[in-house]
This record gives sequence, structure tokens and C-alpha cells, in this order.
Amino acid sequence: KSATGRSRILDYARVCTVSGNQDHHADTDDNTHTTICYPEKMGSEILSGCFSKRYHMHMSVYQHKKVFTMDEMIADILLAAEEGGYKIKVDDSDEKFSIAEAALDIHAFALLEDPILKGIAISDIKNEHMDKAKSLLRRLKERRDIYKTVGVYPIEASPKQQELWKMSSEEIVTEIIKYYKMERIDFDAGIVADSQDDDDDE
Repeated sequence: KSATGRSRILDYARVCTVSGNQDHHADTDDNTHTTICYPEKMGSEILSGCFSKRYHMHMSVYQHKKVFTMDEMIADILLAAEEGGYKIKVDDSDEKFSIAEAALDIHAFALLEDPILKGIAISDIKNEHMDKAKSLLRRLKERRDIYKTVGVYPIEASPKQQELWKMSSEEIVTEIIKYYKMERIDFDAGIVADSQDDDDDE
């Protein structure tokens, strides 16, 4: 029944050009944009057949507290392996990338999937960071001894954050560009220096 419902929704779907600018989703300058449209009569079918199931999957699987906990453990494993010097080798190439560097190379990035955990487990690199990564991996995979949730503390957004959430992507990019023009940032040294001071020194 679910598959039939999805097929019916896809059969009726159309990409239409509608009026009303949608901030960064707009793809024209004349106050119109393209969007996926469905017959109005299918509204309840779409809500019950698609979004309610999506919500259920998020609550029962994707955002389950144990899934979040295992995500944290995997992140710690990858961070420890990165610090331990673990490298990813691209097929048909002599190039090797650290886990962080792999994000900058499309071929290495494609290898950042589940087998990387097996690669860490069988790695012959010996140092305290790799020992920590392997220990956490055994704890996760063999014993299912995952981190314990101590508590949940909701963090309220500051007025500055609330203001940011209301901005379109174009406005955010503009603010970033303005910030970079006002300040010079040395990421390696962790120094932020006012560019105006540099001009005065010259």
C-alpha cells in the first residue's frame, strides 16, 4: 500500500513555476521560482503517507538517543585515528590522505564510509591515539558498551542566533564578506587582527 501511495504521488507530481520569491530558493529575478507541486486533493495523502512516516522514522530510528550516542563514539574513533596518523589510500594511486584531508579530495572522500572502521581496527599503526581508537571500536562493535546518557540540557538560542536564523543565505554570505573585509584572520596561528591596524602600520 505504501509503495502504491508513493507511486501515485510521483505520478501526480509536477515541477511548476510559481510567483513569490522564496529567498535563497529563488532561481529567477522576476519574483518567481520553481517548486514541486501536487493536486490539492492529495494534501492529506502526502501528509499521512510521507511526512508522518518520515517523522516516525526520525523519532524511532534516526534521532534515537542510542543512535546519537553511537554517532558520538564513532566521531571519537575517527578523531583518535586522525591524531594517530591513520591514512586513507586512494585506489590506483600512491596518494594517502588523513581523515581530515580526505574531505578535500573527491576520490578520498568517497572512501569515508563504513569500511574505514574496519581499516582502523586492522591498522598496524601503534601509538596511544590509535590504541584509543581501537579500544573504542571494540567497545562499540564487540561489547555494545556505548556511552551512557547522563542528561539532556536544552540550550536556548541567543538573540544573535535567532537573528541569524531569520537571514537568507545571501544575507549570511554578505555578512561573512563584510566581516572578512573588516578583519584579517590567521587561522593557523589562531589570531584575529583588525585590518585597519595594518593599514595604520603601513
